[in-house]
Amino acid sequence: MRTMIVLVAGLLAGCKSDTGAADEVAREAAAEMKRKEAAGGVAKVQKAPVAEGVAIPCERLIAPDKFTEVLAEVAPLTVRDNTKANVQTNAACELIRGGEKLTMAQQAEKRKKEATLGVLPGDVLCYVHAVCSTIETAERFRKSCSKLGASNDESMGTFACMQVVPTGAKDPVVFHFFDEDTKCILKVGGGPSMTDNDLIRKCAQTARDTIGPDQIKTDPLPPPPDSGSGSGVGSATE
Repeated sequence: MRTMIVLVAGLLAGCKSDTGAADEVAREAAAEMKRKEAAGGVAKVQKAPVAEGVAIPCERLIAPDKFTEVLAEVAPLTVRDNTKANVQTNAACELIRGGEKLTMAQQAEKRKKEATLGVLPGDVLCYVHAVCSTIETAERFRKSCSKLGASNDESMGTFACMQVVPTGAKDPVVFHFFDEDTKCILKVGGGPSMTDNDLIRKCAQTARDTIGPDQIKTDPLPPPPDSGSGSGVGSATE
């Protein structure tokens, strides 16, 4: 009997010893985790600004009146949503030049006086694409410029990757940049007939300055103030 009591006591002591050791290991691991977090050694779980495959309404992303003002357009610009044709983006928005569309006869007359027709009313002036479903940083994006076949550019006042698109005598540019406010990657370029790189740059600057966290929300848009009046909100349809 005495021998059995000694064995049981030894087993209990061993269990307590093992439990104590496990607790000590757990405490030490927790302490180490806290030390790493304090030193920035453990990356916090991050979420993309917008889930993959979720579209941002162009009516929310783009403020056409701001672009009209900055680009000194005579007629108000409107916005066309082209996201369905650009599934790799969360938003693909086109700014359409306003004004009365020219007839074929008027276009022919214009061709007699000018070498090119340029951007006509109803044409795409510039476009803004937003990719917000990736986790990106400014430093990592800067390093990716060479992969885009682009060059580092500071002409916007902030960093951008500037890509030259060879088209002929006047090669338009496309600006790719990381937006600090939204953590999205924005891509801004001109429409098919746009060769004014200064205007494309202003379009990119306006996108940078007007797009913020509120503009990349994906919840449903509220109805217009007077839905029965037939008034639009600055959107264009084909």
